[in-house]
Amino acid sequence: MIEIQKQGGVNVQILIISGKLEPDDAEVFQAELMELTSREKAAIVLDMVGLNYICSTALGILISQHRRMRRLEGELKLVVEEGYVRNLLRMTMLDRVFPMFTSREDAVRTFAAI
Repeated sequence: MIEIQKQGGVNVQILIISGKLEPDDAEVFQAELMELTSREKAAIVLDMVGLNYICSTALGILISQHRRMRRLEGELKLVVEEGYVRNLLRMTMLDRVFPMFTSREDAVRTFAAI
């Protein structure tokens, strides 16, 4: 089961996900991301530090949201520490698709030009 929290400033929205992101949670995860990515030039940080498992369905959602955001000229950045989730992102080569950071502050700072 996942826990989802939202934080946001004027320019950057942060979605903090913790727990296990399993297929049963994928719909909720997608709805939360869709809400944040619906506007043009959205700047979103997905904090996955507290996430200890992510299913393939959720990875597919990340990819589809990435495509959607690119069409809307937005950007999605991930905060992921070393461990299972980061290794999975490496194995699936998604670390080449998403900018990844080890801290939320570093990820937010890269949006400074917005």
